[in-house]
Amino acid sequence: MSTKRLHRKKTVEKAHQVHEAVYDLFAGFEGSKYELMVAKFFYYLRDNIRAVLFAVGAGFITLVGLVVYDIYQTSREDKALLAYEELLKNPVMTAAADPSAAVRKLDEYTAAHTTDNAVRRGLMHKLALLEKADRKKDAAEVASQLAEKVEAPSLKVFMYTRAAILYEGAGEAGASLTAAEKALTLTSDEGEIKATLLFLQARALRATGKESAVRQVVETLMKMDEKTHPEVVPIKQAALVFLLDESAGGK
Repeated sequence: MSTKRLHRKKTVEKAHQVHEAVYDLFAGFEGSKYELMVAKFFYYLRDNIRAVLFAVGAGFITLVGLVVYDIYQTSREDKALLAYEELLKNPVMTAAADPSAAVRKLDEYTAAHTTDNAVRRGLMHKLALLEKADRKKDAAEVASQLAEKVEAPSLKVFMYTRAAILYEGAGEAGASLTAAEKALTLTSDEGEIKATLLFLQARALRATGKESAVRQVVETLMKMDEKTHPEVVPIKQAALVFLLDESAGGK
């Protein structure tokens, strides 16, 4: 490298150093690292005041929005609960015979009050009325709706199982099979619940003409650990009798 080029490089580097020294406001700062950090922070705030105010304002507006929404939701829940309590005072809700009028009132209630708790509340009451009136298919449809509305996996399994049993009782084998299989995909149980669902699935498969799949489901049931879960033994025995029932298979 020539002397001239080397001199030029050193001149440029020195110019950069001078430039940085001129624009580094904290070059001669006397104090601890913590004090320097605080000083730089407040300098940054002053230098970017518009952006900082915008961010603070946006955060404040978001916070206010969340608080207002929470108050709004709480107000809706309170109104829905009061409306339900008033509905229970209506004589049609305690009618001993046909629950049709009470069911219509509950449908009107859930249409007017659409919060999650209100809808679940209305559906639970509706399910109880329909089961009491032995309207199995209608009750099964409501149980399926509830399974979609509840959040806890265990409650979903319970409602799908209930729907499967009710559909079976109503002679709706296809719907019973669908509900049982949904429950099976959600359950983590390795005891009575799973055994019940597998037996339900086997019965629904046979009822829908899928005899070839019945044995596989019953074999899965038979492999369940009855030492850890002795409550599955009666279900296993019933399923084995069901599997061997050639007359049932020929229906």
